[in-house]
Amino acid sequence: MPFADPILGRTLSRLLEGLQRNRSDMALHTLLTQGLQWFSRRGEINGDYVQWLHQQLSRYAADPINLPRTRIKARLIQQHLVPYLDEQDNDPAHPTSAQAPEAVVERVAPRETAAAPDLRRTVIADPPREPLTERRVRYQELKRSEDDAWEAIYGTMRDFSTLKQEWAATVQDLSRERDMLAQELTATRDRIKDLESDVAKAQATPERSSAKRKSLVRAVARASTRIVRRIAPIVRRDFFLHQLASEVERVHRHKHALVLALIDLPELEAVERHHGSGAVEAVVARYATAIFANFRTYDAVGQFGERGFALLFPHTERDGAWRALEKAQKRAAESYFMIDDERYPLPGFAGALAVHAAGEDAESLLARAEVALAAMRDQGEARLVVA
Repeated sequence: MPFADPILGRTLSRLLEGLQRNRSDMALHTLLTQGLQWFSRRGEINGDYVQWLHQQLSRYAADPINLPRTRIKARLIQQHLVPYLDEQDNDPAHPTSAQAPEAVVERVAPRETAAAPDLRRTVIADPPREPLTERRVRYQELKRSEDDAWEAIYGTMRDFSTLKQEWAATVQDLSRERDMLAQELTATRDRIKDLESDVAKAQATPERSSAKRKSLVRAVARASTRIVRRIAPIVRRDFFLHQLASEVERVHRHKHALVLALIDLPELEAVERHHGSGAVEAVVARYATAIFANFRTYDAVGQFGERGFALLFPHTERDGAWRALEKAQKRAAESYFMIDDERYPLPGFAGALAVHAAGEDAESLLARAEVALAAMRDQGEARLVVA
Protein backbone atom coordinates (compact mmCIF):
# COMPACT_ATOMS: atom_id res chain seq x y z
CA MET A 1 0.00 0.00 0.00
CA PRO A 2 1.29 3.56 -0.76
CA PHE A 3 2.19 5.49 2.39
CA ALA A 4 2.90 9.19 2.43
CA ASP A 5 5.34 8.58 5.29
CA PRO A 6 7.38 5.33 5.21
CA ILE A 7 7.80 5.45 8.99
CA LEU A 8 4.01 5.45 9.36
CA GLY A 9 3.85 2.37 7.16
CA ARG A 10 6.39 0.50 9.29
CA THR A 11 4.58 1.47 12.48
CA LEU A 12 1.23 0.22 11.18
CA SER A 13 2.81 -3.03 9.97
CA ARG A 14 4.29 -3.63 13.41
CA LEU A 15 0.94 -2.94 15.08
CA LEU A 16 -0.88 -5.31 12.71
CA GLU A 17 1.63 -8.10 13.39
CA GLY A 18 1.17 -7.69 17.15
CA LEU A 19 -2.63 -7.74 16.89
CA GLN A 20 -2.58 -10.84 14.68
CA ARG A 21 -0.85 -12.91 17.39
CA ASN A 22 -3.84 -12.81 19.76
CA ARG A 23 -7.30 -14.00 18.82
CA SER A 24 -8.92 -11.51 21.20
CA ASP A 25 -7.34 -8.61 19.24
CA MET A 26 -8.80 -9.61 15.86
CA ALA A 27 -11.51 -6.94 16.10
CA LEU A 28 -8.86 -4.21 16.26
CA HIS A 29 -6.87 -5.94 13.51
CA THR A 30 -9.96 -5.89 11.27
CA LEU A 31 -10.55 -2.21 12.05
CA LEU A 32 -7.03 -1.24 10.97
CA THR A 33 -7.00 -3.38 7.79
CA GLN A 34 -10.44 -2.25 6.58
CA GLY A 35 -9.43 1.36 7.06
CA LEU A 36 -6.21 0.82 5.13
CA GLN A 37 -8.07 -0.78 2.23
CA TRP A 38 -10.61 2.01 2.07
CA PHE A 39 -8.09 4.86 2.22
CA SER A 40 -5.68 3.13 -0.20
CA ARG A 41 -8.37 3.21 -2.90
CA ARG A 42 -8.44 7.00 -2.52
CA GLY A 43 -4.71 7.50 -2.76
CA GLU A 44 -1.83 7.49 -0.33
CA ILE A 45 -2.22 6.57 3.34
CA ASN A 46 -1.67 9.89 5.08
CA GLY A 47 -2.88 11.97 8.01
CA ASP A 48 -6.54 11.44 7.07
CA TYR A 49 -6.24 7.76 7.87
CA VAL A 50 -4.44 8.44 11.16
CA GLN A 51 -7.09 10.96 12.23
CA TRP A 52 -9.92 8.57 11.26
CA LEU A 53 -8.28 5.64 13.06
CA HIS A 54 -7.70 7.71 16.19
CA GLN A 55 -11.41 8.62 16.32
CA GLN A 56 -12.50 5.01 15.79
CA LEU A 57 -10.20 3.79 18.57
CA SER A 58 -11.59 6.43 20.93
CA ARG A 59 -15.13 5.19 20.32
CA TYR A 60 -14.01 1.57 20.72
CA ALA A 61 -12.21 2.25 24.02
CA ALA A 62 -15.18 4.18 25.45
CA ASP A 63 -17.70 1.41 24.69
CA PRO A 64 -18.26 -0.61 27.93
CA ILE A 65 -19.51 -3.60 25.93
CA ASN A 66 -16.01 -4.35 24.65
CA LEU A 67 -13.59 -6.43 26.71
CA PRO A 68 -11.37 -4.46 29.15
CA ARG A 69 -8.20 -5.95 27.61
CA THR A 70 -9.22 -4.87 24.11
CA ARG A 71 -10.18 -1.38 25.31
CA ILE A 72 -6.75 -0.99 26.91
CA LYS A 73 -5.15 -2.18 23.67
CA ALA A 74 -7.05 0.49 21.75
CA ARG A 75 -5.70 3.18 24.07
CA LEU A 76 -2.15 1.89 23.64
CA ILE A 77 -2.46 1.97 19.84
CA GLN A 78 -3.58 5.58 20.13
CA GLN A 79 -0.32 6.36 21.92
CA HIS A 80 1.62 5.02 18.91
CA LEU A 81 -0.38 7.28 16.58
CA VAL A 82 0.30 10.49 18.52
CA PRO A 83 3.47 11.52 16.59
CA TYR A 84 1.69 11.17 13.25
CA LEU A 85 -1.27 13.22 14.43
CA ASP A 86 1.06 16.07 15.39
CA GLU A 87 3.16 15.86 12.22
CA GLN A 88 0.63 15.15 9.49
CA ASP A 89 -2.59 16.90 10.49
CA ASN A 90 -3.13 19.90 8.19
CA ASP A 91 0.08 19.05 6.27
CA PRO A 92 -0.08 20.50 2.74
CA ALA A 93 2.53 18.02 1.48
CA HIS A 94 0.04 15.16 2.09
CA PRO A 95 -3.33 15.88 0.46
CA THR A 96 -6.38 14.87 2.51
CA SER A 97 -9.84 13.96 1.38
CA ALA A 98 -10.88 17.59 1.59
CA GLN A 99 -8.00 18.73 -0.67
CA ALA A 100 -8.42 18.04 -4.35
CA PRO A 101 -5.43 16.73 -6.32
CA GLU A 102 -5.66 19.77 -8.68
CA ALA A 103 -4.71 22.05 -5.81
CA VAL A 104 -1.35 20.34 -5.60
CA VAL A 105 -0.80 20.64 -9.35
CA GLU A 106 -1.49 24.35 -9.24
CA ARG A 107 1.14 24.81 -6.57
CA VAL A 108 3.85 22.98 -8.59
CA ALA A 109 6.29 25.33 -10.22
CA PRO A 110 6.59 25.63 -14.04
CA ARG A 111 9.25 23.63 -15.78
CA GLU A 112 12.05 26.14 -15.69
CA THR A 113 15.45 24.80 -14.86
CA ALA A 114 16.64 27.78 -12.88
CA ALA A 115 13.55 28.49 -10.76
CA ALA A 116 12.38 24.91 -10.11
CA PRO A 117 14.43 24.24 -6.96
CA ASP A 118 13.23 27.37 -5.20
CA LEU A 119 9.60 26.74 -6.06
CA ARG A 120 9.73 23.14 -4.86
CA ARG A 121 11.08 24.33 -1.56
CA THR A 122 8.12 26.65 -1.38
CA VAL A 123 5.72 23.73 -1.96
CA ILE A 124 7.18 21.55 0.75
CA ALA A 125 7.53 24.31 3.29
CA ASP A 126 6.72 23.40 6.89
CA PRO A 127 3.05 23.74 7.82
CA PRO A 128 2.08 26.41 10.33
CA ARG A 129 2.26 25.27 13.97
CA GLU A 130 -0.94 24.50 15.73
CA PRO A 131 -2.27 27.13 18.12
CA LEU A 132 -1.30 26.59 21.72
CA THR A 133 -4.91 26.02 22.84
CA GLU A 134 -5.46 23.23 20.31
CA ARG A 135 -2.25 21.46 21.35
CA ARG A 136 -3.26 21.78 24.99
CA VAL A 137 -6.71 20.28 24.29
CA ARG A 138 -5.13 17.39 22.37
CA TYR A 139 -2.68 16.77 25.21
CA GLN A 140 -5.54 16.65 27.71
CA GLU A 141 -7.41 14.13 25.56
CA LEU A 142 -4.37 11.87 25.34
CA LYS A 143 -3.78 12.22 29.08
CA ARG A 144 -7.37 11.15 29.78
CA SER A 145 -6.94 8.17 27.45
CA GLU A 146 -3.84 7.08 29.37
CA ASP A 147 -5.62 7.54 32.73
CA ASP A 148 -8.55 5.43 31.51
CA ALA A 149 -6.18 2.66 30.41
CA TRP A 150 -4.41 2.58 33.77
CA GLU A 151 -7.73 2.67 35.64
CA ALA A 152 -8.90 -0.39 33.69
CA ILE A 153 -5.66 -2.20 34.56
CA TYR A 154 -5.96 -1.36 38.25
CA GLY A 155 -9.63 -2.40 38.28
CA THR A 156 -8.73 -5.79 36.85
CA MET A 157 -6.04 -6.26 39.51
CA ARG A 158 -8.48 -5.32 42.27
CA ASP A 159 -11.01 -7.87 41.01
CA PHE A 160 -8.29 -10.53 40.94
CA SER A 161 -7.25 -9.67 44.52
CA THR A 162 -10.84 -9.99 45.76
CA LEU A 163 -11.25 -13.34 44.02
CA LYS A 164 -7.98 -14.53 45.58
CA GLN A 165 -9.16 -13.57 49.07
CA GLU A 166 -12.47 -15.41 48.61
CA TRP A 167 -10.64 -18.49 47.36
CA ALA A 168 -8.28 -18.42 50.37
CA ALA A 169 -11.25 -18.17 52.77
CA THR A 170 -12.89 -21.18 51.10
CA VAL A 171 -9.68 -23.18 51.39
CA GLN A 172 -9.49 -22.34 55.10
CA ASP A 173 -13.08 -23.52 55.64
CA LEU A 174 -12.34 -26.79 53.86
CA SER A 175 -9.16 -27.28 55.89
CA ARG A 176 -11.02 -26.63 59.16
CA GLU A 177 -13.76 -29.05 58.16
CA ARG A 178 -11.17 -31.71 57.28
CA ASP A 179 -9.46 -31.33 60.67
CA MET A 180 -12.73 -31.69 62.56
CA LEU A 181 -13.68 -34.78 60.55
CA ALA A 182 -10.26 -36.29 61.24
CA GLN A 183 -10.69 -35.70 64.98
CA GLU A 184 -14.15 -37.27 65.02
CA LEU A 185 -12.93 -40.23 63.00
CA THR A 186 -10.00 -40.79 65.36
CA ALA A 187 -12.25 -40.65 68.42
CA THR A 188 -14.71 -43.08 66.82
CA ARG A 189 -11.94 -45.54 65.94
CA ASP A 190 -10.54 -45.43 69.48
CA ARG A 191 -13.99 -46.06 70.95
CA ILE A 192 -14.62 -48.99 68.60
CA LYS A 193 -11.24 -50.51 69.49
CA ASP A 194 -12.07 -50.28 73.19
CA LEU A 195 -15.43 -51.97 72.60
CA GLU A 196 -13.86 -54.71 70.51
CA SER A 197 -11.27 -55.31 73.24
CA ASP A 198 -13.98 -55.57 75.90
CA VAL A 199 -15.99 -57.99 73.76
CA ALA A 200 -12.91 -60.15 73.10
CA LYS A 201 -12.12 -60.31 76.81
CA ALA A 202 -15.66 -61.30 77.63
CA GLN A 203 -15.66 -64.09 75.05
CA ALA A 204 -12.23 -65.37 76.18
CA THR A 205 -13.24 -65.68 79.84
CA PRO A 206 -15.79 -68.49 80.17
CA GLU A 207 -15.92 -68.29 83.96
CA ARG A 208 -17.66 -64.91 83.84
CA SER A 209 -21.31 -65.10 84.66
CA SER A 210 -23.99 -64.88 82.03
CA ALA A 211 -25.36 -61.71 83.63
CA LYS A 212 -21.98 -60.03 83.31
CA ARG A 213 -21.78 -60.90 79.61
CA LYS A 214 -25.31 -59.62 78.99
CA SER A 215 -24.49 -56.34 80.76
CA LEU A 216 -21.43 -55.90 78.56
CA VAL A 217 -23.44 -56.60 75.40
CA ARG A 218 -26.00 -53.97 76.41
CA ALA A 219 -23.21 -51.46 77.03
CA VAL A 220 -21.80 -52.17 73.59
CA ALA A 221 -25.24 -51.69 72.06
CA ARG A 222 -25.73 -48.37 73.84
CA ALA A 223 -22.32 -47.12 72.74
CA SER A 224 -22.97 -48.18 69.15
CA THR A 225 -26.27 -46.33 69.23
CA ARG A 226 -24.49 -43.18 70.42
CA ILE A 227 -21.97 -43.46 67.59
CA VAL A 228 -24.73 -43.88 65.00
CA ARG A 229 -26.60 -40.92 66.38
CA ARG A 230 -23.44 -38.89 66.21
CA ILE A 231 -23.11 -39.60 62.50
CA ALA A 232 -26.84 -39.23 61.70
CA PRO A 233 -27.89 -35.80 60.36
CA ILE A 234 -30.82 -35.32 62.82
CA VAL A 235 -30.40 -35.96 66.55
CA ARG A 236 -32.82 -35.91 69.45
CA ARG A 237 -33.42 -32.82 71.57
CA ASP A 238 -31.48 -34.05 74.61
CA PHE A 239 -28.42 -34.92 72.54
CA PHE A 240 -28.63 -31.60 70.68
CA LEU A 241 -28.69 -29.68 73.97
CA HIS A 242 -25.60 -31.63 75.03
CA GLN A 243 -23.91 -30.62 71.74
CA LEU A 244 -24.92 -27.00 72.33
CA ALA A 245 -23.38 -26.96 75.81
CA SER A 246 -20.16 -28.56 74.55
CA GLU A 247 -19.88 -26.13 71.66
CA VAL A 248 -20.41 -23.12 73.95
CA GLU A 249 -17.59 -24.38 76.16
CA ARG A 250 -15.31 -24.58 73.10
CA VAL A 251 -16.30 -21.04 72.17
CA HIS A 252 -15.26 -19.84 75.62
CA ARG A 253 -11.86 -21.51 75.18
CA HIS A 254 -11.07 -20.70 71.54
CA LYS A 255 -13.13 -17.50 70.98
CA HIS A 256 -14.60 -18.56 67.63
CA ALA A 257 -18.04 -17.58 66.30
CA LEU A 258 -21.23 -19.57 66.96
CA VAL A 259 -24.83 -19.16 65.77
CA LEU A 260 -27.93 -21.01 67.02
CA ALA A 261 -31.09 -21.16 64.86
CA LEU A 262 -34.53 -22.42 65.89
CA ILE A 263 -36.82 -23.50 63.05
CA ASP A 264 -40.62 -23.53 63.06
CA LEU A 265 -43.02 -24.95 60.45
CA PRO A 266 -46.07 -22.66 60.81
CA GLU A 267 -48.12 -24.29 58.03
CA LEU A 268 -48.19 -27.78 59.56
CA GLU A 269 -51.63 -27.26 61.09
CA ALA A 270 -53.09 -26.45 57.68
CA VAL A 271 -51.34 -29.50 56.21
CA GLU A 272 -52.85 -31.68 58.94
CA ARG A 273 -56.36 -30.32 58.34
CA HIS A 274 -56.18 -30.99 54.61
CA HIS A 275 -54.18 -34.23 54.47
CA GLY A 276 -54.16 -35.75 57.97
CA SER A 277 -51.44 -36.53 60.50
CA GLY A 278 -49.59 -38.73 58.01
CA ALA A 279 -48.87 -35.67 55.90
CA VAL A 280 -47.31 -33.92 58.91
CA GLU A 281 -44.93 -36.82 59.41
CA ALA A 282 -44.08 -36.76 55.70
CA VAL A 283 -43.29 -33.03 55.82
CA VAL A 284 -41.08 -33.36 58.90
CA ALA A 285 -39.29 -36.36 57.37
CA ARG A 286 -38.75 -34.46 54.13
CA TYR A 287 -37.13 -31.58 56.00
CA ALA A 288 -34.94 -33.97 57.99
CA THR A 289 -33.70 -35.97 55.00
CA ALA A 290 -33.65 -33.46 52.11
CA ILE A 291 -33.54 -29.87 53.40
CA PHE A 292 -31.53 -29.79 56.66
CA ALA A 293 -29.28 -32.73 55.75
CA ASN A 294 -27.26 -30.65 53.25
CA PHE A 295 -25.38 -28.45 55.70
CA ARG A 296 -21.69 -28.82 56.52
CA THR A 297 -20.64 -32.01 58.30
CA TYR A 298 -19.73 -30.20 61.52
CA ASP A 299 -23.04 -28.28 61.65
CA ALA A 300 -25.49 -29.87 64.10
CA VAL A 301 -29.18 -30.43 63.33
CA GLY A 302 -31.55 -31.65 66.04
CA GLN A 303 -35.21 -32.04 66.86
CA PHE A 304 -36.75 -29.20 68.82
CA GLY A 305 -40.25 -30.01 69.91
CA GLU A 306 -42.49 -32.34 67.98
CA ARG A 307 -42.55 -30.26 64.81
CA GLY A 308 -39.48 -28.03 64.92
CA PHE A 309 -35.75 -28.17 64.44
CA ALA A 310 -32.66 -26.58 65.97
CA LEU A 311 -29.51 -25.80 63.99
CA LEU A 312 -26.02 -25.10 65.31
CA PHE A 313 -23.43 -23.35 63.13
CA PRO A 314 -19.90 -23.45 64.65
CA HIS A 315 -17.14 -21.19 63.27
CA THR A 316 -19.83 -19.13 61.51
CA GLU A 317 -20.79 -15.46 61.69
CA ARG A 318 -24.35 -14.20 61.49
CA ASP A 319 -24.21 -13.47 57.74
CA GLY A 320 -22.94 -16.97 56.96
CA ALA A 321 -25.72 -18.64 58.95
CA TRP A 322 -28.29 -16.32 57.35
CA ARG A 323 -27.14 -17.30 53.84
CA ALA A 324 -27.25 -21.00 54.76
CA LEU A 325 -30.87 -20.70 55.89
CA GLU A 326 -31.83 -18.70 52.81
CA LYS A 327 -30.43 -21.50 50.65
CA ALA A 328 -32.45 -24.00 52.71
CA GLN A 329 -35.60 -21.91 52.14
CA LYS A 330 -34.92 -21.98 48.41
CA ARG A 331 -34.49 -25.79 48.47
CA ALA A 332 -37.75 -26.10 50.43
CA ALA A 333 -39.62 -23.93 47.93
CA GLU A 334 -38.46 -26.24 45.12
CA SER A 335 -39.20 -29.48 47.02
CA TYR A 336 -42.32 -31.55 47.73
CA PHE A 337 -43.68 -34.32 49.96
CA MET A 338 -45.57 -37.49 49.05
CA ILE A 339 -48.95 -38.68 50.36
CA ASP A 340 -50.66 -41.71 48.77
CA ASP A 341 -48.41 -41.45 45.71
CA GLU A 342 -49.40 -37.81 45.28
CA ARG A 343 -46.91 -34.92 45.28
CA TYR A 344 -47.63 -31.72 47.21
CA PRO A 345 -45.51 -28.55 47.58
CA LEU A 346 -43.43 -28.54 50.74
CA PRO A 347 -44.54 -25.78 53.16
CA GLY A 348 -42.00 -23.14 54.09
CA PHE A 349 -40.36 -22.53 57.43
CA ALA A 350 -39.55 -19.62 59.72
CA GLY A 351 -36.45 -19.23 61.84
CA ALA A 352 -34.87 -17.21 64.65
CA LEU A 353 -31.09 -16.78 64.77
CA ALA A 354 -29.16 -16.06 67.97
CA VAL A 355 -25.49 -15.09 67.74
CA HIS A 356 -23.42 -16.15 70.75
CA ALA A 357 -22.26 -13.20 72.83
CA ALA A 358 -19.03 -13.09 74.81
CA GLY A 359 -19.38 -14.93 78.12
CA GLU A 360 -22.91 -16.18 77.37
CA ASP A 361 -23.87 -19.69 78.48
CA ALA A 362 -25.89 -22.25 76.52
CA GLU A 363 -29.14 -21.67 78.46
CA SER A 364 -29.10 -17.92 77.84
CA LEU A 365 -28.35 -18.39 74.13
CA LEU A 366 -31.22 -20.86 73.77
CA ALA A 367 -33.60 -18.62 75.70
CA ARG A 368 -32.92 -15.63 73.43
CA ALA A 369 -33.66 -17.72 70.35
CA GLU A 370 -36.89 -19.08 71.89
CA VAL A 371 -38.13 -15.57 72.77
CA ALA A 372 -37.49 -14.33 69.22
CA LEU A 373 -39.24 -17.36 67.70
CA ALA A 374 -42.26 -16.95 70.01
CA ALA A 375 -42.56 -13.25 69.12
CA MET A 376 -42.53 -14.10 65.44
CA ARG A 377 -45.26 -16.72 65.97
CA ASP A 378 -47.44 -14.18 67.77
CA GLN A 379 -47.10 -11.82 64.83
CA GLY A 380 -48.16 -14.57 62.44
CA GLU A 381 -45.12 -14.11 60.19
CA ALA A 382 -43.02 -16.77 58.50
CA ARG A 383 -39.58 -15.31 57.95
CA LEU A 384 -36.06 -15.21 59.36
CA VAL A 385 -35.26 -12.93 62.31
CA VAL A 386 -32.18 -12.28 64.43
CA ALA A 387 -32.58 -12.38 68.21
